[in-house]
Amino acid sequence: MKFNVSTPAPAAPNYGVGGVTLGAAAATPSFRTVLMVINGDANTSLIIEKMSVTFDGVTASNTPALVQVAKCSMATAGNPGQPATISQHRGPGNTSGAGLTPKFSANAGYAIEPTVFTQVLPVLTPPTSGYIDPDALGDELEIIPGSGTMGIAIRVMNLQAVNCHAWMRVAQGVT
Repeated sequence: MKFNVSTPAPAAPNYGVGGVTLGAAAATPSFRTVLMVINGDANTSLIIEKMSVTFDGVTASNTPALVQVAKCSMATAGNPGQPATISQHRGPGNTSGAGLTPKFSANAGYAIEPTVFTQVLPVLTPPTSGYIDPDALGDELEIIPGSGTMGIAIRVMNLQAVNCHAWMRVAQGVT
């Protein structure tokens, strides 16, 4: 079963505002966890099939953001700012059928960052175009069953104060 996971949708009528706000750069910029999927079942695998990161409030003169995809052991879980939006992905034309409950949780905009990350992919991302990663079949990030509580995060280090929107397609399998 597949699910779409995203930073919370903006509230109407402020359609251009939402996601996670990245503040202006400090003297020493640091990563901010924008979106994290956390496996909650030791017998279920999670596969990240696709992901994207986009920004609003940018201009062409903004410097690129460093987008990091990382695995997190959840040894120090941090303090998530808000739950992420999770919806079931049924595919084109499939509007019926029983809905399944995800066996994972997802959070957006951590107020206190988790601390134990293993970088999987660093990408220098132009803020005007964002980053889209449609993983090729067989190259997807995966949390394998039996690995306990583990997370996959999208983290961003940005030098400007902008809003960041992140999205993942998560396939949930059972072994």
